[in-house]
Amino acid sequence: MRLHGVVGFALLIVVSITHTVAASLLRNGLHPASETEGRFLTTSVANTRLNGDDAERAGLSVPVVEKIKTFFSSSKVTPAQLGNWLKEGKSADTVFTRLRLNKADDMLLYYGDFVDWLKYVDDLSAKNPGKKMSAISTLTKQYGDGDLYSIIQAAMNVPRTKSIATRLQTEQIQHWVTAGKTPDDVFHFMKLEKVERNFLSDPAFTVWAKYVDDFNAKYPEKSASMVPVLTKYHINEVTLFEIVQAAKSMKGTKAIATKLEDQLVKFWLNRRKSPDDALEDLGLSYALDSLLDNPLFNSWAKYPNAYSTKHPEEKATVIETLTRRFSDDKGARVLAVAKTSVETRNLATKLESAQLEMWQKSGKSVDDVMLLLKLRPNADFTNNLLLRTWVSYMNMYIKENHLRAPEMLPKLETRFDQRTMNQILLAATQFSSMKSTALAIQTEKIKGYLASNQSPEKVFKLLALDNVGKNLLGDHVFQMWRKYVNDFNKRNPRQRESWFTPMRMTYNPAPLDQMISVAMESPSTVNIAKLVVKERSKYWLDRKKAPWQIFRDLELNGAGEKIFASPNFKIWANYLNKSNQRYRKEKTTMIDGLRASYNDISLMGILAAAKKEPKTKKLATDLENALVNKWVAEKEPLAVLQKRFDHVPSSGELLKRYVAKLDALAAKGA
Repeated sequence: MRLHGVVGFALLIVVSITHTVAASLLRNGLHPASETEGRFLTTSVANTRLNGDDAERAGLSVPVVEKIKTFFSSSKVTPAQLGNWLKEGKSADTVFTRLRLNKADDMLLYYGDFVDWLKYVDDLSAKNPGKKMSAISTLTKQYGDGDLYSIIQAAMNVPRTKSIATRLQTEQIQHWVTAGKTPDDVFHFMKLEKVERNFLSDPAFTVWAKYVDDFNAKYPEKSASMVPVLTKYHINEVTLFEIVQAAKSMKGTKAIATKLEDQLVKFWLNRRKSPDDALEDLGLSYALDSLLDNPLFNSWAKYPNAYSTKHPEEKATVIETLTRRFSDDKGARVLAVAKTSVETRNLATKLESAQLEMWQKSGKSVDDVMLLLKLRPNADFTNNLLLRTWVSYMNMYIKENHLRAPEMLPKLETRFDQRTMNQILLAATQFSSMKSTALAIQTEKIKGYLASNQSPEKVFKLLALDNVGKNLLGDHVFQMWRKYVNDFNKRNPRQRESWFTPMRMTYNPAPLDQMISVAMESPSTVNIAKLVVKERSKYWLDRKKAPWQIFRDLELNGAGEKIFASPNFKIWANYLNKSNQRYRKEKTTMIDGLRASYNDISLMGILAAAKKEPKTKKLATDLENALVNKWVAEKEPLAVLQKRFDHVPSSGELLKRYVAKLDALAAKGA
């Protein structure tokens, strides 16, 4: 009986102690396994919790007895003790608490015991392969998904914790996939709703995008898109497209931007948004003049084809959609204008081909297309870009219907006046199917002009040569017209006309200069180009044009350091020599001509650069000497020149020459 009494007394003491300790634990924030614990967070983490992250915390599952032991045991845990716990199979939650890591708040990854705990979890998983343990599971119960992610991200930026943080980030993402967390949930956990407009360059966004891929691979029946999440938290679809287009041009964000663009297209397809509505939503239906320049057009242009594939019963093409919105003639004009720009030429050319094909498949005749393009028989087609579109359709029509140009072109003569018909023929010479016929008709026309003794200047306009542009010197009709000038002058020796005059009056000065440059590049036109240069110089000389004026007409005043490499500099230098020979009393030196457009500081930089090139070194040195001589003649004080040119690298050498010149003059005077 005495033994039972002793045992009963002992049990009473244990119960009493347990009750007292439990009360103490409750007062200090430690709870039984059924309640949440470990909420020792910093102010920032606490604030996050108040915003809704409480629901993420399930609380650590730790028996009360283990909590009591933690309360009474030392905070220092030895490797031997960890080994014993491993043999006993203590849970990751329990050891986390015994190591007092539940009090680490957001500094968790900086604790040395945390590394020991991670190893313990790995060892415990290895010991119980059937019950694979996860450190992330414990950490999520302690901190919640969002706060834990923030703690890991902060540690990623610290060298000594980066490795552990990287591992935990990978495990956390895998944990989310396994738990079936939606991309929307994870977007919130990662606090991406606060990211600015440049979110595609944010590494966190790349991680989230990868999570969406992993989620879709794991749950194909719940396949998710980034778009609904982004539009829910972030920005509208149009702004997303704008961001995507900008990001596609940058190497670092091209891949993710392309992926997002594809998902945007799929998002619209699934909602059955028509190409017409997409055009409207992107604001492209109101930007006709700059349509193809708009970065959003590139995104939209992929959509009609994708829509037709997804919904074959509602087949649509880019050109059909544009035609419905803008009409045939306006759509054609947009494409014609876009073809004149290097940036949009390729796309515009493809769309124009699609437009011609659309007309051909719908059975449109040449006359039908002329009406669609609003080309009137009595109109002058000068600068009308749609003439080329119409003639392009003629070319297609002839080929598709196995016709011959002689069956079509001559019939047009009765419907158009001389100049308008020649404009059509001139455009037709650019197509092999019509070239020979067009030239034959023009040859007959020129014979008629000669028979009626029409002046070369008038015939130049009748043949529409005043609208050819930079390729005039290589044009077949231009060559025919030059022969016409010779024939006219032979028949009218007292009324001779210059073939250069109509060109100069129509294309002077910049277009003529461009025309010469183009012709100089081709062996077949280089001779006529040189002849034009000669005639132009003769015209300048006859009118006593000052060299400095010609310098600017040739746009050499903006050439800078490239001036001596410009073909126009040689033309100007040649004119300078001829002008000095003819007008000796008004002689101009080369340095005078240069100084008329460049100040001495700019000129010194130009000459210094030219001295580095073997081909221009001697010329540059001679011009430097000429510049020094100018300073001497102008009696510039040395101190003034030193102050003026103190920041010019090449000034030291030139000022030495200047001093030497002054010394030489002083010696002669003595």
